[in-house]
Amino acid sequence: MKRPTTWLRGKVFAALLCLVAGLLGVGMAPSTAYAATSNPNPVDWTVEKLFYDQYGHDVPLRTGQEDYNDPSDPPPLDGFGRVHIEASDGGHGAVPPSTDIQDTIGNPANCLPGADARVRCLNPETNLFVVYSPVLDPRSDDPYAFGIITAYYTLPCIAPSDGPRPTCGGTPPVPAVRTTLTYTGPRHGTNGGPLTLSAFLGDDLGIPVTGKTLHFRVGSGDGAQSCDGTTGSAGTARCTVGRLHQPTGSVTVAVSFAGDDGFKASSASSTVTPISPTKLSYTGPAHGINGSPLELSASLADYTGGPVTGRTVHFRIGSGDAAQSCDGTTSTKGDAHCTVNPLRQPPTSVPVAVSFAGDSAYEASSAAATVAVQSPTTLTYTGPARIANGKDVRLSGELDDYLGAPVTGRSVHFALGTGSTAQSCDATTDSTGTARCTIGVQGQPLNAAATVPLQASFAGDANYLKSSADASLLLQYYTGRAFGLSAQLNLPLLPPVHLPAQPDTGQVRTADATGVTPPCTAAVSAVVLDVKALCAGVRTTLGPGTATATTRVDSASIGLPGVPVIGISGLSTGATARCDGATGSTTLTALTIGGTAVTVPTAPNSTISLPGGNRLVVNEQTPVAGADHGLTVNAVHLVVAGGLGDIVIGSSTSAVHNCAE
Repeated sequence: MKRPTTWLRGKVFAALLCLVAGLLGVGMAPSTAYAATSNPNPVDWTVEKLFYDQYGHDVPLRTGQEDYNDPSDPPPLDGFGRVHIEASDGGHGAVPPSTDIQDTIGNPANCLPGADARVRCLNPETNLFVVYSPVLDPRSDDPYAFGIITAYYTLPCIAPSDGPRPTCGGTPPVPAVRTTLTYTGPRHGTNGGPLTLSAFLGDDLGIPVTGKTLHFRVGSGDGAQSCDGTTGSAGTARCTVGRLHQPTGSVTVAVSFAGDDGFKASSASSTVTPISPTKLSYTGPAHGINGSPLELSASLADYTGGPVTGRTVHFRIGSGDAAQSCDGTTSTKGDAHCTVNPLRQPPTSVPVAVSFAGDSAYEASSAAATVAVQSPTTLTYTGPARIANGKDVRLSGELDDYLGAPVTGRSVHFALGTGSTAQSCDATTDSTGTARCTIGVQGQPLNAAATVPLQASFAGDANYLKSSADASLLLQYYTGRAFGLSAQLNLPLLPPVHLPAQPDTGQVRTADATGVTPPCTAAVSAVVLDVKALCAGVRTTLGPGTATATTRVDSASIGLPGVPVIGISGLSTGATARCDGATGSTTLTALTIGGTAVTVPTAPNSTISLPGGNRLVVNEQTPVAGADHGLTVNAVHLVVAGGLGDIVIGSSTSAVHNCAE
């Protein structure tokens, strides 16, 4: 197609505009060529013909959009393109020939760009009037401009013969085009972060309006935030609020275009729901004791560090099937607390997970920590209740946790005795929680109760709390006594005789090896009694523990009134006690009564009757009361009738107590 030659712009163009003004009455006043974006008819973006304007740019004639006429809601809404031009109701009948359209829009002398971004062209040769938009419209999904809106022929500006001559000079006014703003930005924002707002500005046909400043405002009152953006080639403007700071909940977004000579002002509003990031911090204890309550705590803060109140915080301690959990609600200070009762976790460092699920106002957050869990322990002494100096003792104890389960691989300390005589050993618990160790007992002192304190102790560690057990062990000990003679006589017509035991070891009580041997007595004489060469002794030994008491008397003569003289020589006694039993013996080399030799009986507790109801007991043996094993052996015991006297020659007593062997 041949491009038209350039017309002189001044006078000729003004005359042509005068023609249009004369026909339209008010110049380019609201016309049949501009449709509102509310036209519900579909748009067909098919390019039916291509023209080019004075700059060589393609100007399409599209199928376009039909006019819309709703009688209940006037005025009619125009479309564009071929279907608008050919509309039977208010259209222009037919699309002008292509050569006329091309001659009209291709000649710069014919065309005048308007402030509304549309180009209006009038060809004075053909009186063809064409309006087109050179703006790209992304809705078309092609590389061409929006294109021809309308095209029709006009009548020339001719003065009637009988009327006033119209004014044909100057440029007719073009009214500003109505615009529509549409908010296209996000519906949600994150407080503390940037928020990019956007909006589309279109004219009454939906054509993008470019290069215009849009003002965005988020929120209201003193807390409102704003920014400005300029519409680009697609009619969209964007701007960013650098750090959103709005209350939670829905807030208003207002967008406004102030308008100018070509476009009317417009505005739009929408809502944005700000959501605030949160920070959850674990503030609970770093240690917990199994079997006891554990109060967990955390603080929930928003992006400014302020407290987030009335929100549920979930706590979980441990992992897998052993995990325990509870929930707490944040207070006015943002603190949440809850208690796991009782705590039951492996005795080690266990994870604590704290979480806030988030809601419409606050983002989810979480925190992690560890709690060092310790289990209480119980140590029970399970070893022997009796010990003996000179003998090894196998001590033992059982270490259990708070559930009664064995605690393995832990060292248990056993301390026997106190002070300078204390002895100790250490052992490690086995799979049953039992620790065993051996002490060779030496030098444990004998107290009045014959007990030795024992303490078993577990020092505790990172996993288990310390515990101890106290016991009082019975100490094996020995008693004994030996003396040569004792006499108590209250005979008529004779002075009383009171001879204490002599020589006498006294009462021996010991847990160690010892010997007590008082000096022998050469002779004792008292009215009716004459005894010579008396000796006595008690000795104890260990391993095995043995107590032995012995006496020896060379000779004795007893002459009671009315009783034949009793003669004794070569007397000895012995009493031995061990944990396996006690034994005793008596030996007399000679026994005479009234000068006549008597066969010495050997059986224990042998009794010889004497005149006057008196009696002589040979090898008298009686158990020691309260002893595990013990025996008293009296070689000769003269019992005077009527309770008038008692003579014992050669007495030995030995006993063992608290046998541990």
